[in-house]
Amino acid sequence: MIKISLSFSILLAALGGFYPLACRADLPAITVLHTFGPGGSSDLTPSHDTDSDGAKPEAPLVQGPDGTLYGTTSSGGAQRTGVVFKINPNGTGYTVLHSFRSLDGLFTNDTNADGGRPSGALVLGKDGALYGVAAVGGPKGSGTVFSLKPDGSGFTVLRSFDPKGELFHNDGGANPLGLTLGPDGTLFGVAELGGEGRGLIFKMLQSGKRFRVLHSFDDPAYIGGVNINDGGAIPSAAVTLGPDGTLYGTTNVGGTAGYGVLYKMDADGKRFTVLHTFRRKDGDYKNNGAFPSGSLMLGQDGFLYGCTRQGGLSDGGIAYKISVDGAVFTVLHTFSGPGTENADGTLPAGPLVFGSSGYLYGVSGGGGETGGGTLFKVNAQGTKFFTLHDFSTAEGGYTLAGLTPGHGGSLYGVSTNGGANKTGTLFRVTFPQSK
Repeated sequence: MIKISLSFSILLAALGGFYPLACRADLPAITVLHTFGPGGSSDLTPSHDTDSDGAKPEAPLVQGPDGTLYGTTSSGGAQRTGVVFKINPNGTGYTVLHSFRSLDGLFTNDTNADGGRPSGALVLGKDGALYGVAAVGGPKGSGTVFSLKPDGSGFTVLRSFDPKGELFHNDGGANPLGLTLGPDGTLFGVAELGGEGRGLIFKMLQSGKRFRVLHSFDDPAYIGGVNINDGGAIPSAAVTLGPDGTLYGTTNVGGTAGYGVLYKMDADGKRFTVLHTFRRKDGDYKNNGAFPSGSLMLGQDGFLYGCTRQGGLSDGGIAYKISVDGAVFTVLHTFSGPGTENADGTLPAGPLVFGSSGYLYGVSGGGGETGGGTLFKVNAQGTKFFTLHDFSTAEGGYTLAGLTPGHGGSLYGVSTNGGANKTGTLFRVTFPQSK
């Protein structure tokens, strides 16, 4: 039996309550470290305006042992197909490490040597190399897994995904979304398409060898305006690896209600289990959420934490936690939806992260007083929620990626739009020192 619980903030929202701003003395400082652009076109076709430093970042950052931040943009660069970059935590030293080569368009089967539109956070291997995926392009046209050194040298395509003439049904997947590094150096990844129809989970060595499909998601049936099956379809983001080797993840759609599922799977792919089915506004699950966003975060308390982009009381998304066996699912906060009085934001972006204060921190892609999204915190019980900052246009907007904890307690993030050139920003969140 699954136990569904609602937090105090959900009840407050139902009663027309407001979400408080934290005490002014506790408010963080937001510093824009880099503004991408100029330009802003999100297509991948060549242009006179090359946005050589990249445009429209969509994935969380990763911080190296020396404090350097690494990330990707989905567009821009010399050929407008995205870049890999690095930047110092104080905003200096922005460097494009790799600019992806030209493509004819956005679609599968458009080929190049290295891929395009990088997706998901980079991962740092024990060998010091960076590993990532490009969602499209590559020698076979359906995306790549790549590696490069932190100085940008040694860029290598480790795998090129091949639809073999069929985009949705194939053996090897298409349009990879992200990687997760195992303790033994194994790379686990997800692909948005391929397999039995709507994506798969795979693993491979850091050398690119021993590629293996662990699980293939079934093609859903389109019923009543939603895509329905038993096991979910179209993975949302990279999987999360538990200390016992179990993989946890979500899908964008599918499940018995059509709004995605949360699953777990053994690292060898032998056992796949749906822990939770998202149901949007369906009977007792009306606060349940829909369309999961970003990777899950496994807390030290043994719960998984995540967000959905829609669903909840106002259809503006939810923040939630769930036990690793799926028995307890708790809505921590339900966000305001379009057309509602909006002090807390809408369209939250995962993953959530724990700060040194014990609160969970996250960002919303829209809403707030300015409409550019919010920075928020919520406790693990869902009884306290605070809006910490409303993003201005200059600071960014439409954030698609969650925050990254940095050295010294700061948080780092990217926005996909906004900034001086309307092509996104990279920002730092710094908290007041305790007295």
